[in-house]
Amino acid sequence: MIQKNDLRIGNLVLVHNHYVAEVISIGDKIGVKTVGEPKANIDYLDLEFISSITIKEKWLLDLGFGIKEIYPKNEIHPKGWIIYEKDEFTITDDFRLQIFGKSVKIEYVHNLQNLYIVKIGGFSTYFPIIF
Repeated sequence: MIQKNDLRIGNLVLVHNHYVAEVISIGDKIGVKTVGEPKANIDYLDLEFISSITIKEKWLLDLGFGIKEIYPKNEIHPKGWIIYEKDEFTITDDFRLQIFGKSVKIEYVHNLQNLYIVKIGGFSTYFPIIF
């Protein structure tokens, strides 16, 4: 289950394990606005109805990452590997991000958005939603 203190305004989450929504307020209930629907619905929900979106290649591409390099198979990487890049961020296809001198495993979309906010600075610079 997602923790309330992990959420920031603008984070993308799953509502009822089905709909993608953007967090618009954080209080006793979490305000969310659906994303990618013809008509955006706004709702205020208990935290139990909100869950994390697992990061996958599609999400990196939707969030504006491009493929920087593709490496062929070798002894260390039997499947080969891909590096994705956006602004100052570089992420490998096993979803490891180099930030502040450490390799951080990214599990969820909101984690990546929060690290982006910290690295780039400011709440107005989170990833744009591209659908």
